[in-house]
Amino acid sequence: MRILLTPNLPRSVRALAEAMVPAGCTLTIRAPSHANYEAELALADCLLGLPRARMDSAFFARAPRLALIQLMRAGHELIDIGAAAQAGVRVATVGETTSAIVAEHCLMMMLAMCRRLRWQHDAVVTGGWRIAKPWQLPSGDVDSVAEMAFDGLAGRTLGLLGLGAIGMRVARLAQAFGMQVQALAHRAGEVERDGIPLVSLPVLLATSDVVSLHLRLTAGTANIIDGAALAQMKRGAYLVNTARGELVDEVALADALERGHLAGAALDTLHTEPPAADHPLLSMPTVLLTPHTAWLTTTSWERTLAFAFGNVERLQRGAPLQAEVGALR
Repeated sequence: MRILLTPNLPRSVRALAEAMVPAGCTLTIRAPSHANYEAELALADCLLGLPRARMDSAFFARAPRLALIQLMRAGHELIDIGAAAQAGVRVATVGETTSAIVAEHCLMMMLAMCRRLRWQHDAVVTGGWRIAKPWQLPSGDVDSVAEMAFDGLAGRTLGLLGLGAIGMRVARLAQAFGMQVQALAHRAGEVERDGIPLVSLPVLLATSDVVSLHLRLTAGTANIIDGAALAQMKRGAYLVNTARGELVDEVALADALERGHLAGAALDTLHTEPPAADHPLLSMPTVLLTPHTAWLTTTSWERTLAFAFGNVERLQRGAPLQAEVGALR
């Protein structure tokens, strides 16, 4: 069985993948830009990877032998599931493999943002220690520098948009920090799930000190945090997005931050990655950005590859796949 892994991942990840190839399989690692990619795709039985372009009927026509697309991520919005089914191609994600890691990243971003970690670090390394603690000024004139106040999480309300595997883990971690947690109700009449109160979007936005996004990207969730939604958020609230960049209207977010309506935003993902050098959020001191790495640790690579190759072995045996999307069988 021929496995094509794409894109061309870092050397350490390639070595890990090569050491985990199931018996009876051959592995080729290619970037879509490689001259031999199309030829390898035409021969592949399984495609493993992190696609950046949509896979539709035209794509499946170029991969006539393909039996499985094993995504190394939880989302599958770039796959035309209907076209895959017509082509007889099964699609699977890695399910909850990286949920705990993403949840940890989310809490890290909340803490770093609320405690102004970037500002505190800069206050030390740029010689501004006494600006951070103005009472240490030799003159004793504490009113000569801007006052800096930090926030904590305990006692604050966290509003979750999305209460799946990641959202639920974030909820439990936040509760351990002493936060009150509420989540978005998806159906009329829903009032509670696993001890977490469910509320409407307007209520969640108006009553949450921190709003954290954990939704899949669909036609219904794209730009769910737009100008109108941002205006409904509490003044001085924070926004965290470790899901999909397209959930947020970035122009409206920049405006809300510029006007001081929001105290800050922490984003692991943007509409366009990497962003343009003149992207307004890059230069804002109230914004904390990470390069879509919420899921990315050494352990997560090991777990993701083990899960992916495990599904290849299940395909070989004719066994049910884990985390299969739109199951054909």
